[in-house]
Amino acid sequence: MIFVESEKAFGHFNVTNEIIKQITAQGGEVALVSGSMYRGKGSFDFEKSGAQLYSLPEVVGRSTTPKDATTGENYDGKFVSARQAAVTAACEDFKPDTILFEMFPFQTHYREHDAEAAKQWADQQPHPIPFVSLTRDITHSQHPDFVSKMIDRYFPQHLLVRGDGRIQLGDTMAEWKNLTPTPNYTGNIIAPMPPATSLPDAPVVVFSGGGYIPNMDRDFF
Repeated sequence: MIFVESEKAFGHFNVTNEIIKQITAQGGEVALVSGSMYRGKGSFDFEKSGAQLYSLPEVVGRSTTPKDATTGENYDGKFVSARQAAVTAACEDFKPDTILFEMFPFQTHYREHDAEAAKQWADQQPHPIPFVSLTRDITHSQHPDFVSKMIDRYFPQHLLVRGDGRIQLGDTMAEWKNLTPTPNYTGNIIAPMPPATSLPDAPVVVFSGGGYIPNMDRDFF
């Protein structure tokens, strides 16, 4: 079961979609749980990729000031309870063997409540349910103490880093050098390259940046 959220773009869903494809290609079953599913639905067919979808109450805004997408109100106790109930219901329905949080606790800190609901469900199961945190190799946080605390509570054994290891997680922030557990590098998670085509007889501009943010295009010239 994969938990993923996106504040603006859909790069996180791109990574998640590739993971879903790889799991299902090997005969596994996978569920996708999110409160920002709408950001990826226009670009990815998660169900075609093989995922069972579970929607949480939607969140908008930055991770430090999340709001209820329906009412525009701040993320309060009532909304937290609704999210946690949805997490519990998804876990009870799908009954995952492994629970993975993409980019938490390094980003979207409000997801602590989602992780807690999933952990409470997992603690009631007759067999251990591994919790996995998946982050990228270049990751910063304004709250490194919070990140360490969350890893200790929810991910004491499994920390995956998408990257080839040439850039170590600890190279991007000194606080990540002594994280426990030791990060395991997965390699880069990318879609297969399209078939090669001939290049135009003109200059080619190659841009590499973060995930695409709809309606935020800028002219280069």
